[in-house]
This record gives sequence, C-alpha cells and structure tokens, in this order.
Amino acid sequence: MIKKINLLMLCMGMLFVPVTKGFSQKKQDQPKYCRFSSDNYPANDICPNVQFNSFRTDEDIEKAVNDITSIIGLKPNFILIPCPDIQNAAALIYQDNLRYIVYDKKFLDGISKNVKSNWSNTMILAHEIGHHLNGHTLTSENKETTRKEELEADEFAGFILGKMGASKAEATAAMNGIPHPDCDVEYFSDHPCKEKRIEAIEKGWSKATGKKVKATSKQKSEQTKPIPVQKATLKGTWYTELDNERGTDGIRSLTITFLEGNIIHYRFFDSITGIITDEFESKYTLEKDVLIEVLPYNPNFKAKAKVQMLSKRALLLTIIDNGIAGYEGLKRVYIRVEE
Repeated sequence: MIKKINLLMLCMGMLFVPVTKGFSQKKQDQPKYCRFSSDNYPANDICPNVQFNSFRTDEDIEKAVNDITSIIGLKPNFILIPCPDIQNAAALIYQDNLRYIVYDKKFLDGISKNVKSNWSNTMILAHEIGHHLNGHTLTSENKETTRKEELEADEFAGFILGKMGASKAEATAAMNGIPHPDCDVEYFSDHPCKEKRIEAIEKGWSKATGKKVKATSKQKSEQTKPIPVQKATLKGTWYTELDNERGTDGIRSLTITFLEGNIIHYRFFDSITGIITDEFESKYTLEKDVLIEVLPYNPNFKAKAKVQMLSKRALLLTIIDNGIAGYEGLKRVYIRVEE
C-alpha cells in the first residue's frame, strides 16, 4: 500500500523538494576527518593510535613532512601518527581538538609502487597537510563543500611539489593510484572526479613553477558540447537520493521516469529495504530548459526547475519555484538508470 503520510509536502515538486534527515546525529566523540582517497576507509574507529599514542613515526615519512613544511616556513600545526591497515591517509581533528595526520605506510608505498613514482607519498602527505594549513574544519556534511576542500588541498599539494622540483607528471602521479568518481556523477561523492583533482594539482604546480598548463582535450570538449534539453533526452528512468546535496546520503531513494504523454512517474524507496514507500504520477511540460510540473495533489500550482544535462547519463535540476520558501536555487543531480 502506498503511504499517504504527509504526502502533500512530499509531492509539491518532488523533482525539487529536499527532505531533511533530522534524526541523524554524530556521536560527540566521533573524530572529524578528510581522507585522501574516497575508497576503503573506516568511518568509525579511525585510528586507535590517536587515543593511546602507541606509535613511532617512520623516518622517511617524517622527513617528507619536514621537507613540505620547510617550503612554506611554517611549523606543523598537527601531530603525525602511523596507522596500519586503514588503507588511506587522513587529516583529522579528534575530540581533544588537536589536529592529526594519520597514514598507512603500506598504503602509501603501494601507490608509489603502482604509479612508479617516489613523489606520490610526498603529494599525499602534502594534500593532508594542506587540509590543516587551509584551516579546514573537516566537519561539513555538505558534499559540495567537502569536494571544494579536497581541491584546495590538491592545489596546495601541487604547489609544494612544484617548489620541490617535481615535474607536472610527477606531481599528479598519485591520482593514477586511487579510485575516483566520474565527473558527471561526483555529486554523490565527497571527493571530486580525477580530472578536477588533476586540474587543481596542476594549478598549484603552475603557481609554483611559473609554467602554464593547458586544458586537457576532455576538459575542452566538456566546455564546448552542451547537450540540449529535450523530451527525447529526458525519456527513461533517473535515480537520485533525497537531500543528497546536504550530505545525508539519501534518507530515501527516488526514481523518476519520463513517459509518453508528458507524464513523470515517481517511485520512492526505503534506503535500507529497497521497498517502494510512495508512488504517483504528475504532468509536465518543457519551455526550453525549464521543466514545469503540475502535481496531482496541488493541481493549481506549477513547480518550475531549470534542467541542465551534465552528460548523457546525468542531469542537474535547480529549483526555480516549488511553492516552498527557502528552496529556490537548491540543486539535485539525477543519474540515468540503464534499462
């Protein structure tokens, strides 16, 4: 049975309306952190060494950190701690409000071996140091904010490696050793796509060396080939997570299907069980790149949003007016579901 609880609020422009995940809270003793790679990282129990000080730093890592901080003439505002088996490196602020950098030596050496560059360890450490020296609080649950901070840390790392004498290829080599989201779906990730991270590193490297960096062919093509917004382009099923812009990772999942006859079919899913919890249809029209929707539970109101095709498999909707104050300008990305 389709749930009808508070359905009017849910249905007032469901392409556009966020649902806040009010029941989610962090534990007060949960450390705040930013990690180098978005893959293979435990969100809880970050590193027991931080709590118990049962560590001895590796000499080569400590030397690399000293070399990095000497470039900018600043004393470290963090504590360096090895942490085996986390398969990552991370900047974090623990409950004592002290700043730490934790690292898995095996993880660092594995990337160095994989990309065949001794500069990768330096880049990764410089990236984490960049979080602290940029004053990142590491507390944001907004994925757009965390992606921005990752790029700031990458640019800092590129600058440091440029000052240390690394080539552009050496400065960016570490990016070839970790997983990345694709650019058109990075909206669901707290880390940017590979192309943007490389661009940020190259920007910092260019500032340090005075050498200009040309845009890649992929970057140029993305800038010059907009995809028109048409009914044929929208046809099919698209997926999103409600309120994903605010970092709640989807209190519920949602699919929308553009059908013949100017109909949009909505399905809401429980994020744990995958069971359909709500389902309905609405009517829509397109005026250039503006989607206008008339909902069955509020037929006298027309919800409006701007549509931008990020790629053939991703679209961005920006609310123009959904009848609810404060939601103007809210953005949400939908990913095409392959049939």
